[in-house]
Amino acid sequence: MTFNKRSLITLCILAIIVASAYYFFTRRGITYIWHWEKIPQMLFYHGAKSDADPVIRLRMGVLMIGFVLTLKISLVSTFFGIIIGTVVGICRLSREPVTRGLSAAYVELIRNTPLLVQIFIIYFFVGSMLRLSAFTAGAAAL
Repeated sequence: MTFNKRSLITLCILAIIVASAYYFFTRRGITYIWHWEKIPQMLFYHGAKSDADPVIRLRMGVLMIGFVLTLKISLVSTFFGIIIGTVVGICRLSREPVTRGLSAAYVELIRNTPLLVQIFIIYFFVGSMLRLSAFTAGAAAL
């Protein structure tokens, strides 16, 4: 591979621009201060449920609520995914060309579409048309 004089000058200018940008963006260092002391109260905290229920108890924080919700969605979607996968797998082995073709089309559609796109389609379009809750749309998408 040979470089002529013009491409070598262009490469040097590009290297100088990249080095200058790196220096400009990193000269101040990281100025964010991590507040690690707030993590425990995001897991659990002592507090009242509401003004109507003033009893102070140990409650789940936002991280624990998200963790529990993630487990619920994962379990529900795994259960239905096993059922749907088994049915579609049996249909792929069918001797009927229509059943085999529909199951092959379903598999190829799901396999060739990015998961984030599938989640957006099911949550924003299908979920809004059928008025599904966020939990139901999320579990259906997964």
